[in-house]
Amino acid sequence: MKKAYILLLTLIPTFVLAGWGMMERGYGHMNGYGGVGMFFGMAVLLAIFIYLTVWAINQFSPTRKPNPPTDSAIEIVRTRFAKGEITETEMEQQVSKLK
Repeated sequence: MKKAYILLLTLIPTFVLAGWGMMERGYGHMNGYGGVGMFFGMAVLLAIFIYLTVWAINQFSPTRKPNPPTDSAIEIVRTRFAKGEITETEMEQQVSKLK
């Protein structure tokens, strides 16, 4: 619902600025604001296009799942023991805590 309001709030100025030149009043065809209106209108349209593109990519791309851990904690403790980083007593204490 919030996204719909944001989209609506970005579309209204676009249509207002794009339609500004349609009312031939004042001097010149676009009331003297043609270049500014077209610039902001195109900037808003570009922003909407970028927003919709990012939204579509996020909505329709598959969600990424975190990689499962490669080693369990007990395997890490046993590897540390095999490398000689910890003693057998320390390994047994840590394995018993992890179980």
